[in-house]
Amino acid sequence: LLKAWVRIDGTGTAAIDDSFNCGSLTDNGTGDYSVPITNAMSSVDTYYVIEGQYVNSANTSGTQWSNSTASLVRFLVKDSSATDRDPIG
Repeated sequence: LLKAWVRIDGTGTAAIDDSFNCGSLTDNGTGDYSVPITNAMSSVDTYYVIEGQYVNSANTSGTQWSNSTASLVRFLVKDSSATDRDPIG
């Protein structure tokens, strides 16, 4: 059962396009985002799935978790050469 989701457009000033059970977006730097969960998960051991695409679609992107908690998801969006990238909406 999906408990929260967010769609981020990182082009220009990063912004949330749409979301469910997520608060405001914090842009911590290129490809580095924090999103608070409005109604916190029951534990830190919650599973998160993130899919990203960045402007140069020739390279695929992945994610790396960083200091997530039951009430905050922080992640880094990377391209295929492990460079931080801002996702497109």
